[in-house]
Amino acid sequence: MKKFNKVFCIGCHKTATKSLNSVFEKLSLKSTHSTIWSRLPIPNESLEKYDCFTDGGGHFWLGDSEFGGNHEVRKLDECYPNSKFILNIRDIDTWLVSKMLHAGWNRKTLLEKPLKEYSFDDWEHKSLEAVKMWVINRNKYHKAVLNYFANRRQDLLILNYIKSENAIEHIAEHLGLDQVGKMKKFHHNAAKRRYKKHVEYCKRIMETVFKELKIPRDEWKNDLMVSLEEPVS
Repeated sequence: MKKFNKVFCIGCHKTATKSLNSVFEKLSLKSTHSTIWSRLPIPNESLEKYDCFTDGGGHFWLGDSEFGGNHEVRKLDECYPNSKFILNIRDIDTWLVSKMLHAGWNRKTLLEKPLKEYSFDDWEHKSLEAVKMWVINRNKYHKAVLNYFANRRQDLLILNYIKSENAIEHIAEHLGLDQVGKMKKFHHNAAKRRYKKHVEYCKRIMETVFKELKIPRDEWKNDLMVSLEEPVS
């Protein structure tokens, strides 16, 4: 018998969401890897149908909501009390390259002019400004989540699934599940062969963005918060 209501993976896009979905399914939990559940309104039909939820969220910080247009953590918490949350994170350098590749960046990509205003659907826009905004959104959102759970850390698991050798054990412990034994660690969406020729180009863009944001080189592999030119508020 499960000791929780729902499990919400509230990390950013490209942070092992598909792998987490596989873990939940192997733990015999009804799970969905989709973006529909995280869209307003909350509650919605998808949220009623499943136990566990991965993927979704936003790309740019939009100031019209508490969590900037990412996962509406407070609404999920209030509508589904006694739920568990997982802030799935990833080293920022590999995260950024993975996100760029998913958005279609390649060696032939020509930089476009920044848009005057970015919406959720503009996340594939090929400009340095868009990539900068991904980083800024990530930091602000992480801080908002940590602030929200500051006095309830027992309800939030911060997990770098890709890096953690004991990721599945940490998940099971967080959910109060029985020992999972030697369950194989799932890892989907590893860099596909057809993308490898574009990785170095994406890394160069990443380095340009980090330098323009004045993020120190020793923080380029951070998996949670990194320094920005302007303080995150």
